[in-house]
Parts: sequence; C-alpha cells; structure tokens
Amino acid sequence: MIRKSVSVLLICDAKQHDEIKTTLDDARIDSCFNLHWSGSLSEGLGVLNNSTIDVVLLVLALLDNHGTSGLTQIRDCNPDVPVVVMVESSDAAVITKAVQNGGQDVLVKQEVTGNALARSLLFAIERQRIVKKLQTASLVDELTGLYNRRGFMNLASHYVQVSGRSRKGMLLFYADLDNLKFINDNFGHQAGDQAIVTTALMLKSIFRSSDIIARIGGDEFVVLVVDTNLAFAPEILGRLREKEKDSIQPDPLSLSIGFAYYDPEKPCTIQELLVKADRYMYENKRTKRNEMQENTILDVN
Repeated sequence: MIRKSVSVLLICDAKQHDEIKTTLDDARIDSCFNLHWSGSLSEGLGVLNNSTIDVVLLVLALLDNHGTSGLTQIRDCNPDVPVVVMVESSDAAVITKAVQNGGQDVLVKQEVTGNALARSLLFAIERQRIVKKLQTASLVDELTGLYNRRGFMNLASHYVQVSGRSRKGMLLFYADLDNLKFINDNFGHQAGDQAIVTTALMLKSIFRSSDIIARIGGDEFVVLVVDTNLAFAPEILGRLREKEKDSIQPDPLSLSIGFAYYDPEKPCTIQELLVKADRYMYENKRTKRNEMQENTILDVN
C-alpha cells in the first residue's frame, strides 16, 4: 500500500530534531512524514518561502528567543500553512498565547506519543483545508468579514466531530446587539452598520483566532470556543462586559449574551446547542429590560 507523504517543516535544535524524528517513526499511521529541518526561526522562514510545506511543527523553546511572536511571524509568512506548536511544559499562559497567535494545536513534549503527534499534524492540515475552503466560498458575511450562518454551521459541525475524537469540550456564546433598531431610526443605517462592525471587531479582540466567530443574523452573533471547559465561561463574559464599556456608538454598545457548553461525553448537535445558548441570551435580555424599566420608574419618582 502506498503511504501518503506529508511535508513537515520542523523548527527546533538538533537534539530535539532527532527525538521528534524517532517519535514520528514510531507512529502507526497510513502516512509518511517528509521532514524539513531548520535550526532557527529565520532559517525556517526561508524554507517556508522556497519549499512546499504541508504543516509546520514548531518547538516553542527555540524560536531565536522570539517567544510566541515567532509563531506570528510564521503565520504572517504563509497563513495557509497550519502550525502545530510543541512546548516543554504545560504552562497555561504559554499554551493560551500560542493558540491566540494562530497555533492549530499545542502539544506538551513529555506527553506526546508517535500516534498523537502524527494525528495532530494530520488534523491541523485537515482543519486548515476546511478553513480555506470556507474562506473561498460564499460563507462570509460581507459587512463584518465574519462567517455567516452557513459558514458557521459548516465549520461548527466539523468541530463537533473533532471534539468527539479529542474529548475536549467547547463553549458556544450567543450575543444579540441591543437596540439596533433604535440606532437605525435615530442615527441612520450607516450608524447601525458601524455598530455591527464595532461588535464584530470587539469579538475578534476577545476570542482566539482558532475560535469560530460568526454573524448569523442582522444583530445576532455567535462564537464557538474550542478546546475549553465550562469554568472558562465567566472569564469570557467578564471580558465582553469590559469591552462594552469601552465602545462608543455614540453610546457604549450593549449586548445580551447567553452561552451553552458542549460536553463530548454528552454530545448534541450544533442546532441544539444554539437553542440552549439562544434561550439563555433571551433570559439575559429580559432581565436587562426589566432592570431598565425599574430604573426608569425610580427616576420618575
């Protein structure tokens, strides 16, 4: 049987190259890996510019002392090539930063087996292929540049399958821009469009590049946060509320927000997850409306 050849750019020192090569050689998988090795970040960038590479495996401890900014340089050099990051220890801050800077996956060196490393490289290539396909199709919202409903449903359904294999949970946030009709009626539709664009930019600034952000309706946005757990939800909600205060439209933006957790041990469809998050969002909107009415009564009295 002919094994599929996968071209991998490995950026690490010589000792790590030998260890990783041995690890990949132990993988029992129907693909063979053609390793291109670079001992420095600058050398690796040169290889990316002059060779056909399917995926980059980056050992974060090296990086010419650039830290995670080196990952950004690689993504800027060739954004269509996925990057898998390998770190020396399970430092949550380093792992989070690597994902935020565009890493498709982050692996802890001491915990990696041949099969796990091989699967991570192949999954990264597949995820990147799907993202590219979505980008070139009519699945993007023209006003904001976010995915539209169709784009979100396609990509989110894929991540449900990935979550089932990886056993890692996901969070779905459902946000509704409050008072869009009031903005349109009193300040014009251009102001309404600007409020929508500002909301999109706000969401992009909060969530990771690996998360799926979409505008699925006139004033409705959703974000699928991958590889996370339920305990992370309050922190994200706090960031959203802080960003609201900083926005001027001419008044600060207001979002009604709901969320739902996808537990791979209790799987459901994306549509079912949307219904749960939407229900929570409307509870939030109703609570805010009631509080506003109570404050109005108090002001009158």
